[in-house]
Amino acid sequence: MPDTARQYGVKNRFDVNQNLKGGISHLKYLYRKYNKNLPLTLAAYNAGEKAIKNHNGIPPYRETHNYIKRTMKYMGLHYSGYLKPRPRKKLFKYTTKEGRIVITDLFPAKFDGNVEIIE
Repeated sequence: MPDTARQYGVKNRFDVNQNLKGGISHLKYLYRKYNKNLPLTLAAYNAGEKAIKNHNGIPPYRETHNYIKRTMKYMGLHYSGYLKPRPRKKLFKYTTKEGRIVITDLFPAKFDGNVEIIE
């Protein structure tokens, strides 16, 4: 974060006053940039603006979600965000010779009838 510190005039990151002033300025900038969306602002502060852009929103980093949750809790607010679900597998539906309907995420290895793909 040296570039970010320099951007806000922080010459000595170990100077508490400079560090706080730079951090607050950066949070203000992010809060405006993300239209007062606090979880998105905190995610950008924690993971970086590139991560927000690359993931088109809050990135699926456990540490970032924990940071948002913890910070908002300190503020008396609740964050119910969750990690993005994994991509859904395709489901296949078919009827056995015995008339039993089977829905599975595995394509049937030996099957000569109709297999329907469920999206």
